[in-house]
Amino acid sequence: RWVLTFDDRKYLQLREHYTKRAGLMLSQRSLHAFHYGDIVAEDADGLPIPRADDHVDIRIDNSDHNRAHLHYGAPLPHHQQESVKDLDLENVEMFTFVKAIFRHRQSKRPIDEVLHFRLRPVE
Repeated sequence: RWVLTFDDRKYLQLREHYTKRAGLMLSQRSLHAFHYGDIVAEDADGLPIPRADDHVDIRIDNSDHNRAHLHYGAPLPHHQQESVKDLDLENVEMFTFVKAIFRHRQSKRPIDEVLHFRLRPVE
């Protein structure tokens, strides 16, 4: 778990977990959760305590039955890959996400523009 906090009460939280693949020397990412949003609560050490219903600017994770999905601007809905255009949610790299958040903060451009994705309209 990596946590970066900002003076404006925003934070980044990044988690990845890798598991060994049977019969191979390689491992694969089995869990990822990349979160950027407001600090709502903190623990005794001053680290943000995330809650599922907290406001989120963006979160990409695969906690939904190992299917990567996106939260954008709110905790709900979960935008599944089918509704996200031009961003492969399963393969977003941690440092790609971090760099995008820093570009967003510096430029004030919307996160979807910085990460080059669009949400398809809900039918």
